[in-house]
Amino acid sequence: MTKILILDNDREMQVLLKVGLEREGYSPVIAADHLNALQTLPTGQYSLFIFRAETSFDAAWEFYCALKSNPALPTTGVLMLLRYPMFTEENANKLRQLLKNGDEYMNYPYIMTELLGRVRNVWDQYGHPLPKGE
Repeated sequence: MTKILILDNDREMQVLLKVGLEREGYSPVIAADHLNALQTLPTGQYSLFIFRAETSFDAAWEFYCALKSNPALPTTGVLMLLRYPMFTEENANKLRQLLKNGDEYMNYPYIMTELLGRVRNVWDQYGHPLPKGE
């Protein structure tokens, strides 16, 4: 299964991520907001969630914790996209926990090749087979 849920309310970013992931053989699905994403979860099986923390790190962390505590998602990885000013010592401790769980984060704006590398890292951590294009 190569389905990836993209959570980003910026239309240009949605298209950029979708096209880049499709070229690598993944099947991205777009959710424009957190509520939409949470409603989408029961209807599909995803190997990875990619979401951008736009407003606050705390809101993003809360969403991350909700995903990780969902018993229906034990093998779903997360790639969190962050703006650099969100880094504080407290946030750094939380991000270390995210990495310990096998998930990833990266700063945006980002380079697509780096993002694809992070996607592959999470994919490997959770034991998902790579898409046929790999």
